[in-house]
Amino acid sequence: MCYQQLYTLFRRCCCCLCLLIPLYTAAQHKILEIHHINIENGDATMIVVHDTSNNTFPVKILIDGGNSGTDRFLQNYFTNYFGATNMPVTFKYLILTHFHKDHYAGFNKLSNGNIFRADSVIDPGGYTLGATYGAINPPQAAPNRGASDAPKYRTVLKNAFNNNYLKARSLVVTSFPRDIGKVLIIDTLNGVPATMKCVASSGYTYSADGIAVNDGLGGRDNPNNFSLGFILEYGQFRYFTAGDMGGYDAGGCTAYIDQEITVNGGFDTVFNTKSYRFDRNAGNVSAIGHVCAFKTSHHGSDCSSSHDLLKFTACAMFLSAGNMSKWGLPEPTFQRRIDTLLDPLSEWSSANRPLGVNNRGIYITNLYNFKSGTKKYCRTTAISLFANKDSTNFSYGNDYDAQGVHGNNQYQSKVVTCKDSYVLKVEPINITTQSQFYVFRVNYYKHTNQPLSTFQCHRNTPP
Repeated sequence: MCYQQLYTLFRRCCCCLCLLIPLYTAAQHKILEIHHINIENGDATMIVVHDTSNNTFPVKILIDGGNSGTDRFLQNYFTNYFGATNMPVTFKYLILTHFHKDHYAGFNKLSNGNIFRADSVIDPGGYTLGATYGAINPPQAAPNRGASDAPKYRTVLKNAFNNNYLKARSLVVTSFPRDIGKVLIIDTLNGVPATMKCVASSGYTYSADGIAVNDGLGGRDNPNNFSLGFILEYGQFRYFTAGDMGGYDAGGCTAYIDQEITVNGGFDTVFNTKSYRFDRNAGNVSAIGHVCAFKTSHHGSDCSSSHDLLKFTACAMFLSAGNMSKWGLPEPTFQRRIDTLLDPLSEWSSANRPLGVNNRGIYITNLYNFKSGTKKYCRTTAISLFANKDSTNFSYGNDYDAQGVHGNNQYQSKVVTCKDSYVLKVEPINITTQSQFYVFRVNYYKHTNQPLSTFQCHRNTPP
């Protein structure tokens, strides 16, 4: 098949996919969106409640802010998505998963309030600002949780409090071990609540017994080990995000603790009785507690997304990589594990899968090859594993290429307007009995809003 034929087929598939996306009725006008913002290095994930009846955004949450200099990417994204007249953006929660620069440095602009502000901040704690700013230090003895690695962050919080750009520290989740299992209420969408349950914090993890388990820091005070983790739940839709939480503590991963085997038991405790397989041969047989989509911990490090965690049978994963050759992410060994173990609950055979529906999706920003080292073939490995598979929707790159099936793999740009991001939108219709969601590739500066795939995660009765 020639290139032009491939391109024509791709465009037709996109058109078919568009037909799968319904027009939301007036009675179900609130849409839950998860934006995986392309910031070059680090993480920045935005959860939004979008009221389509008047194009407003009653609830906004930002999880992590990326590395130094990424505020320019955030400003561009917010301005083009919310509109210049709605700047600065006020978030209900700013959540910092842990004290590493590629996660907290983008929050530094909170000091001047020009890009964003917040009602509440949630972070791993372990520091003191002084009595003027309220009690935010753990009430019991604890390690510093990596807070000493982020002195500027504490100055930012002080400035934000002083100028009323930040109103408070959350009193619901204060990141202490006792708050494992606590729930943040996001909003009620079309009569159905959307919540975020804290399942990891300060080296403690939500376990199969529904209690906080100490996974044994053993003097390993790497900030990754204090990462905050959450399950976002809206009806039958579930999404997992946990900063740079680790899943292995052996080999080259001895600086990390293994929290993933524990939290997988927590998934089973929370969701097991609700979960049934979504394929043509399904029966009412409870499956391993699972999520529908997840943000990959630690940018595709081989120390995360373990065999144990991947039992949760998600449909789609989102990964923020970057141009840092010393990191070399996502590691090829991680990619091969994903290729083998990312086995979605909604698996359909090619003959029976509805048009436009994929079994799994792999979405990566800033996927590079590097010049040296054992990890240098990151992009080449991903293409060889995931491209041109009938069951997988695979997308990567920085620049939107209208003629590229998998994105532009020739040029990588640091220009802010060239950054493409991925948005997950949850279908609200029948959300209490089944889960369907859509993934878009977006560049609001370029007015690009390209549908990539539809996923059907699970429902309570078989089809």
